[in-house]
Amino acid sequence: MLGRQLKLDNQSYTIVGVIANGRFPLYWRQMDVFTSLGRLTNDIGGEDHRAHHIGVSAYARLKPGVTVEQARREMLGIARRLEQEHPQTNAGQTVVVQPLRERTVGEVRRPLELLMGAVALVLLIACANVASLLTSRAIVRRREIAIRGALGAGVLRLTMQLLCESTPLAMLGGALGLILAFCAMPVLAHCAVSILPGAEDLTIDGSVLMFTLAISVATAIVFGAVPALAVYRSDPTEAFKEGSRAPQIRVLRSGLRSLLATAELAMALVLLIGAGLTIKSLFHVLETDMGMQTDGVLTGMLNLQGTKYQSDGQRASFVAHVVRKITALPDVSAAGLQSSQLEGGARASFRVEGCPIPENGQEPYSDFSTVTPGAMEALGLRLVHGRFFAWSDGADAPSVAIVDDTLAARFWPGEDAIGKRIATEVPVSTNDGTVWRKVVGVVHRVQTDAAEPRHFVEIFVPYAQFPGSRGRLIVRSQSDPSKLLPIVRNAIHSLDADLPLYDTRSLAELLQLPQMALRRGTRTRK
Repeated sequence: MLGRQLKLDNQSYTIVGVIANGRFPLYWRQMDVFTSLGRLTNDIGGEDHRAHHIGVSAYARLKPGVTVEQARREMLGIARRLEQEHPQTNAGQTVVVQPLRERTVGEVRRPLELLMGAVALVLLIACANVASLLTSRAIVRRREIAIRGALGAGVLRLTMQLLCESTPLAMLGGALGLILAFCAMPVLAHCAVSILPGAEDLTIDGSVLMFTLAISVATAIVFGAVPALAVYRSDPTEAFKEGSRAPQIRVLRSGLRSLLATAELAMALVLLIGAGLTIKSLFHVLETDMGMQTDGVLTGMLNLQGTKYQSDGQRASFVAHVVRKITALPDVSAAGLQSSQLEGGARASFRVEGCPIPENGQEPYSDFSTVTPGAMEALGLRLVHGRFFAWSDGADAPSVAIVDDTLAARFWPGEDAIGKRIATEVPVSTNDGTVWRKVVGVVHRVQTDAAEPRHFVEIFVPYAQFPGSRGRLIVRSQSDPSKLLPIVRNAIHSLDADLPLYDTRSLAELLQLPQMALRRGTRTRK
């Protein structure tokens, strides 16, 4: 493959390397091609792009002996120096340094820890049952043990005998657990791949085997020999007396079994409460008002970078043709394009007309996305006041915006937000440095993650007034959206045979909703 040519967006690239695994940790999916960031130097470097630039994630491997905290302090020092050198653009801007493992799997660490705690409780309950059975068996064998002790068997010899009896039980349980783990691992990894990066590569290695062996041995010692020894170490002469099963033995047996039963009940109660809270949290996620309706929606990415669509007018015209052609399909009820806000897209500082100009670094921020007509309808957003965007909101039309009801309530409490004006930092500035946009609509707050509340308000701008090169096509179908995929692709290829529609997923899959929510859609509260 080395030296061969590959055409991407009508540009030729020379293959200089082949890697074994193209999964990129921040995107949790396969990357087929990597290109040099140096090709974008003009977009990410220089003073002209310091305020408005594309997002870049930096990766660094620490030198031997250097801690993450040391790297964090050094990067914070660089951020402070940049604030001093560039107060207009870097005031209030800082840097976040975190280990890659924490960045990729940090969100699932706590659920996995809770799951491990539940597994430990189940193990303890099972061990308490086994200990209770072994204790009863030991009481029955008291005469045998007393005879062994009378013949000279010491505590160590008796302990070894008991371990030889309890250890096979523990080892058998551990072996069965490993067999079940081997059988279940592929299924569990497949189910977890959407929330745990690299889950498909999880294997049962030597460390898992050693951990299982250690747990099995510990179980055999603590819950096998110790409870029985508590019985065996009682006065052996009692075992030879007539009626030895009377008072003292009954009290001893009753006390041990009551203790074990109490422990079992306590652990089972804790496990039951934890399961109840988990189920309650799941229902809370399912009932979260997402501000959109996910059922029946197909999504896919379009990338207009390249030589064909260099100007804003070319991109806006082509996207308008694509959206109109897809909207005209028989089973499509609404369609549109939105910049990649659904995956955590751009954020922009903004100003509200009539409010004091904030100091550098104190500006309010919002999630910012551009949408074509039909996109908000396809997402099922709920219009609170005003209207959605129309095709008349073009590049030459007055600048307009749609905001969410949280922003409207924060800056215009008790007032009608329609007709108010805001300005964002993203669009090209006018002579006075500000482009004011008239608010023409207010939508209900959008929640793209059912488990994590949003911290930013939302501002939408017409795509034609700020056309980007990359966006997600959103198609709402009256039937199964997956059946629309080949038809949608054909519609796009009829306009541009070289333009791919990639990363195609349902909206529920994109937002990583639970399967129950995926099947029924997300309900919207009245």
